[in-house]
Amino acid sequence: MLLSALYGNGVNNMENELESIIDATIEKTILSAIEDLCFEIRCEQDPKSIYSKTESVLYKYPLLKKAIEDRKEQIATIERYGIPHKSKSFTVYNPGSGYVDVRSDYEKKEDMIEQIQAGIVASEERMKPVEKALDQVAGDPYYGIIEMKYFQKKTIEQIAKHFHCDASTVQRHKNELLSAIKFHLFGEDILNEMMGWIAV
Repeated sequence: MLLSALYGNGVNNMENELESIIDATIEKTILSAIEDLCFEIRCEQDPKSIYSKTESVLYKYPLLKKAIEDRKEQIATIERYGIPHKSKSFTVYNPGSGYVDVRSDYEKKEDMIEQIQAGIVASEERMKPVEKALDQVAGDPYYGIIEMKYFQKKTIEQIAKHFHCDASTVQRHKNELLSAIKFHLFGEDILNEMMGWIAV
């Protein structure tokens, strides 16, 4: 106000603009701090956070691979020996007399194989993003931590012994690898969540 008294309304307008800029900067800083805090709280409180989802996907990955192999073996068995006689998977509903299967053994076999193959294709499609994400970090010298921790279910201590380092080193590299994997798996989800938090 002292400057405006000396130099008139022009300086007064400058002071008002400066105050507006300061107020806007403070508000922006506060909002940014709140957004950061919200991000941390949501990650800690949400049991299905992206970090947790990434770990869940990695734990399930070998199970999915095994399920695919089991289904392929099942197809080979059906092609070799036919459908087990006690199978009730393929029936045609007849309103007058209940469930009656009217197809030939060959048709039953082909239908069952087709259904199993559809399951294999669906499972392989679900695996593709995981395999792509793993390929992105496969060259890391500590990639073995992922395989040992999530595929072989080794403890951090066992992994540390394998790598001849302490548990904190294993934990640090595991987290770094997980961060890279989660961005390859859930990159769009991460960006959408961040944009959503900013818009709040």
